[in-house]
Amino acid sequence: PPVHEPGQPPLTEKDLLEHYEEFYEDIFTEVSKFGDVHDMVVCENHGMHLAGNTYVKFETEEAAQKAFTGLAGRFYAGRPILAEYTAVTDIWEGVCKQLEKEGTCSRGSNCNFMHLKKIGRELEADLYPDGRGGAGFRGYSGGGYGRTGRHDGPNRDADDFRG
Repeated sequence: PPVHEPGQPPLTEKDLLEHYEEFYEDIFTEVSKFGDVHDMVVCENHGMHLAGNTYVKFETEEAAQKAFTGLAGRFYAGRPILAEYTAVTDIWEGVCKQLEKEGTCSRGSNCNFMHLKKIGRELEADLYPDGRGGAGFRGYSGGGYGRTGRHDGPNRDADDFRG
């Protein structure tokens, strides 16, 4: 069922996409302050251990270190940002191949592979004017991704980032 405030009409798929793209652009813009972003992905799994996890791959390890330090103690939409390093070096290895190839995953909430939430082509072109992370599947080839936190829905504040 769609996420919505009590007493308010349910959000449409278009509303949800707009909220998600606002979130994606907010996070991308903020982490870009620490260095060039090679790629960023958000998991939309139903399993709580992956749902909303956001992975950012920077062009350099120095930028990743700056982001890790700079995001400590920060909040987004009233929720803490829990930045950490990850051992993921090739995002494609962690992506659910069944979902990517067939559009569905038979494992549902039991799937331990990442179900990536996509952004629209227009936003992708705006954020990645030179292409997304080089060659390969949507740019997911090699490198070190860092998890920056969770996105649990469209609960945004006027000043989403603070800290």
